[in-house]
Amino acid sequence: MLLIPGGFARLAGLDAALLRLGLPARVESVRLAEVHGIVLVLGFVGVAVRASVRQTIGAPV
Repeated sequence: MLLIPGGFARLAGLDAALLRLGLPARVESVRLAEVHGIVLVLGFVGVAVRASVRQTIGAPV
């Protein structure tokens, strides 16, 4: 359940990548294209950290 925000951040980063490439994207926002890198990195790191914490405490990932 807590991985959902990280998933949304990763999808937003991928959507921003499409905008940066000049391809059609679902969400068209100039601001999203500007923050593409940080959104994608935070989404990835958030999911990776959350998964490792859940594995450490023995909860299903």
